[in-house]
Amino acid sequence: MKTIYQIRGVICRFFMQYELIAKVLLKFCAYLFIFRQIAGWDGFSSAGVLNAFSVHMLLALLCVLLPSRFAVFFSFGIIIYNIYQVSLWGALMAAVILLILYVMVARLCPDETVLMILLPLAMKWNMFMIVPLFAGLYMGVFSIIPLVGGVLVWGILRILPAFLAFSETEFEQLPEAFSDTANYIIDQLALNENLIFMMVLCAGVVLVIYLLNKININYMRYISLAAGAMVGLVCMIVGRVVGMTDTGIFSALLIPVISLAIMVVVEFFHMALNYKMAQRLTFVDDEYYYYVQAVPKILGIKNKTEVKRITGNTDPVEEVREQPAPSPSREEEPAAQPSALTEKLMHTTQKIGELFTQVGDKAKDLWGQVKEKQAQGSKGKQGEEPEALSREEFMAEEIMPEEPWTEPAPEEPLQEDAEEVIPESSFADQIPTKENVEELAKRTGWSDETIKDFFAGLDLDMKEAEDDEDPNRQ
Repeated sequence: MKTIYQIRGVICRFFMQYELIAKVLLKFCAYLFIFRQIAGWDGFSSAGVLNAFSVHMLLALLCVLLPSRFAVFFSFGIIIYNIYQVSLWGALMAAVILLILYVMVARLCPDETVLMILLPLAMKWNMFMIVPLFAGLYMGVFSIIPLVGGVLVWGILRILPAFLAFSETEFEQLPEAFSDTANYIIDQLALNENLIFMMVLCAGVVLVIYLLNKININYMRYISLAAGAMVGLVCMIVGRVVGMTDTGIFSALLIPVISLAIMVVVEFFHMALNYKMAQRLTFVDDEYYYYVQAVPKILGIKNKTEVKRITGNTDPVEEVREQPAPSPSREEEPAAQPSALTEKLMHTTQKIGELFTQVGDKAKDLWGQVKEKQAQGSKGKQGEEPEALSREEFMAEEIMPEEPWTEPAPEEPLQEDAEEVIPESSFADQIPTKENVEELAKRTGWSDETIKDFFAGLDLDMKEAEDDEDPNRQ
């Protein structure tokens, strides 16, 4: 069964991918087939302009662009044209009856009008049961009206050979011929037990399917189809026994079964539901309570998505094939998992941020040393500071300090990893050499050009600071 659902999913996905093209082609082929079948009906001559294949192709193309009820209008035109080739008065009577049927049905049921031409064709092939089954399941109870009209159209087509008697009528006998034609048509349509039986059969099947679909239980659409086919089977057997239909017993048993099998396949491709996971939900607002039955669809599409799991270790990447999981409930929403590309991007961004932080700290320390040397150089230019006096010299000169005497702290030795001390000479002369640039590039991660530009900028800042401190300097 799983394989069947997968095949259905592939077919449905292909149809949805090319839905517009598929609908246009299917409609064109269906309308062309209908026109060709009507033109080749028993008793028609299949000659004339409206029976040409090119004209039928043009009409089918127009029906693709126009609503479906225009296909019935063009079909009635072909029927009247072929009756006209047999009898003028028969064509006039058929035109009046078909025009009245078309106006009534198209006014009341515009979307179901196409059933008026589909039912006669299905009755011609002895597969008429499939039309009421389809109408009851997909079109509703109002489809009974076009089905009754389709039975009347089939009756008009059956009495076509009787019009041959009025094909060669003298002008003086036209009123009598018209009266005889009208009486014959009324007798064949109104008093024909077979037509009345077919009307009752189609109406009963549609009503049974429509009413059963109102019941809210699992698999009700398939159950309603089976019940409708059973009603048709019983009616055909009873009609055969009482003589209201000329269908054989074997046909009466076989037609409903074949029609039911075809409709089950159509319904399977139209809607496949997983009733095992059905849920009955209740919603409430300020005014209403809502009772909803949620039944998930069976898509039948095999999931071939591959997810790469990236770990922090250096182990090889493990490929995990994702398995289809049931849909989550309302209380437990699935947690959003970051993708592999997002994790890699976050890791790279973190590394870049750490690198820039290290470079900024080193540049800050280097700039502090430069400012310190700059301050020492400016004090040396103004005058050397007096050397620190010893305690005896300090007492001898009777200089009383404000704070207790403290021995000068010894200078701390430079650490091995300390930054290189810049001499007191001009900073412009201390731009690092090629070897120093390479060493700084290894430490900071900068390029050689960036480091040289950085020190050149520092030299300009030192000169501006010296000019601000010494206003007499030119």
